[in-house]
Amino acid sequence: MIRRFTKSSQILSKILEKDTRFLDKGTYLLEIISDLEQPAFKIGSLGCMDLNPGTYYYIGSAFGPGNLKARLERHLASNKNKHWHIDYLLDHLVVETIWCCCGDRENEHIWAQSFASKDVMEIPLRGFGSSDCSCETHLFFTQKKLSGIRIKRLLSGTISGEVFSS
Repeated sequence: MIRRFTKSSQILSKILEKDTRFLDKGTYLLEIISDLEQPAFKIGSLGCMDLNPGTYYYIGSAFGPGNLKARLERHLASNKNKHWHIDYLLDHLVVETIWCCCGDRENEHIWAQSFASKDVMEIPLRGFGSSDCSCETHLFFTQKKLSGIRIKRLLSGTISGEVFSS
């Protein structure tokens, strides 16, 4: 099941706190809107990345200790040690929308392949979020934000679980 959550980080944090589905493990998509144009900044040991106006989509999963709630709360937090590539990007931008799916770990890679196959998607930095798998990247960029319906179709068509949104 995939669920969409939109609003500020504060409102997203409250949703995470109240919705018990986030106590499961699963896969998530962060929709990150940028109105900034910024020269290259460092993404850990991966290299440098330019920031452009448009929409970034990051695909991740929460299957280690903790759950979706713990992982997403960490992404929404402003003060944190940088551990993942996404931590460096979120120093500059804020998550606007979260899509989630509880279930099979392979969804992360299936979603990344689905996004990579779309002509409208660009890869801002190869290897972003995918240093532990064979995916080219888990971060995608497009100048024009995708509609919620299009995202739901992209994600739903790749998994056997249900897409959930609000």
